[in-house]
Amino acid sequence: MQTKNTRPPIASPLASLSAIDTSYFSRSPSSGTSRFSAHHPPPLPPTEVIPRLWLADISAAENIHTLTSLGITHVVSAMTGYVALPLRLPASHHLQLPLQDNPFAELAAHLPSATAFISQALSNPHARVLVHCVQGISRSSSVVAGYLVATGMSPSEAVSFVKAKRSHADPNPGFVSQLGEYANSLRRSGGSSGLTCSSSYTGSHVLPPHVRSSSSSPYPQLPPQPNMNTHPTAHHHPSHTSSNRSHGSSRR
Repeated sequence: MQTKNTRPPIASPLASLSAIDTSYFSRSPSSGTSRFSAHHPPPLPPTEVIPRLWLADISAAENIHTLTSLGITHVVSAMTGYVALPLRLPASHHLQLPLQDNPFAELAAHLPSATAFISQALSNPHARVLVHCVQGISRSSSVVAGYLVATGMSPSEAVSFVKAKRSHADPNPGFVSQLGEYANSLRRSGGSSGLTCSSSYTGSHVLPPHVRSSSSSPYPQLPPQPNMNTHPTAHHHPSHTSSNRSHGSSRR
């Protein structure tokens, strides 16, 4: 008597892959529905958003020739994971924000330290700051926009300004909303007296007096952020990760 094979069928990996909705990956990054593309365009070169403040992807941050040619002295890494900086920067010249790219990640919790770091660096006329994430699309552009908000721009002006400078810049909707939270917190603390400009930048790169501090802290003190469930802080070491409003992210 022949015994029937009762083992369940084995799914074909190729068949499983063919069932994936690949249209998600083919959407344009500018649509705001996705940060991916089926055919990634060549990385953009670093973009100088305002004098001495550059926005780029990780390939620029890990390229010694790019960093030296731009004269970069300070780096802000808006991403999780290890960043292989080829420059021997002092620890105080590299700020890593363990930030993931999803609309619920706590961008607003990182903006005070990021903005203060950039401000302190640019107070030295010889310093040049590079802000990067993985692709230079969402996280890094949001951090730069946050700095512009602290200097006096409205959130919409800041985002539009960054997008006009860098065509790939596209903060995710959650980050745009949190830029509004950040602006509100600055207003509650006394209002912004910095530059407001949507098409050009001509003002000082140091934060206005209301966000400075006379304390001995190496960075200017910014106003407190809106109350949140968690308040992750940026560290210089990539082993620390931030708390998110929900789980799951994409590395952009």
